[in-house]
Amino acid sequence: MALAAIAVIAALAYLISLSGPYASLRAAIKPMPVLLLALCFCYKSSRYTTWVVIGLIVSAFGDVYLAVGDSFFLYGLGAFLIAHVCYMKAFGWRVTRKQVVGLFPFLVWSGLMAWILLPHTGQLKLPVMAYILVICLMMWRATMRWIVTRDAATMRAFLGALLFGVSDTLLSCQLFLDVGWASPYAVITTYWLAQALIASSMIGATAD
Repeated sequence: MALAAIAVIAALAYLISLSGPYASLRAAIKPMPVLLLALCFCYKSSRYTTWVVIGLIVSAFGDVYLAVGDSFFLYGLGAFLIAHVCYMKAFGWRVTRKQVVGLFPFLVWSGLMAWILLPHTGQLKLPVMAYILVICLMMWRATMRWIVTRDAATMRAFLGALLFGVSDTLLSCQLFLDVGWASPYAVITTYWLAQALIASSMIGATAD
């Protein structure tokens, strides 16, 4: 409970820091909420929780890279790509023929994102395309796990995965299209909520 309270305080401090020239402070504070989420659940010992905790820790590295400046963007992208692979490991890869059909809406999302973003990504085309594909697969696996189990824990992971897609869509539009409606506040709040939902899926998760 104490860790959760500190995470909320750190998140509020980061949101306040967005309105001023506090780049160093933001880089120090930004990873704290996600790291504290990982600490809340690191005592659990199932395959699922192990991979989610690793994903949270790697995400915290991505937070730092994205906070310190544009020159580290590629490192941040790589860290989050690895985090999504960790989440996919947690969600599982037991794919049936029916589940392949469930991939279609996520491929449509990936295609739209690629069509909109890639003309504006310059030399980052390949890394951005790889990231779009990986988060597409992560959302699909979270969705299929929930459809199979239909329990509260996997529903939270499913909602968190979709919110991660929303957050990354907003961030991409902010970085590459420079649109006003994709504000840093919207990006970070949807991101934290996504991570919190995925982390909370460890409560009551199947011990596989």
